[in-house]
Amino acid sequence: DNRTANIQFILYPNPVSNYFNLDLNGSDGTASLYSIEGKLISTNTFNSSEKTIQISTDKLPSGIYSLVIVSEGSTQIIKVIKQ
Repeated sequence: DNRTANIQFILYPNPVSNYFNLDLNGSDGTASLYSIEGKLISTNTFNSSEKTIQISTDKLPSGIYSLVIVSEGSTQIIKVIKQ
């Protein structure tokens, strides 16, 4: 599905400590953070008027997480490393 390649989100910093920023591409959607076991940790909704959202990770243990971004019918998954 080449629609996946059309959306580009930038997550920084990565590895993360207390929070990370997600630069949005001017669209509506959701960003859901999952543990490595697949447990949903948080979901953040964003809209086209937002340039960047900040997602807190300060209460999470160190490890690897997946950020699943769904926007305009496409999905992007970004690996997040919590230090």
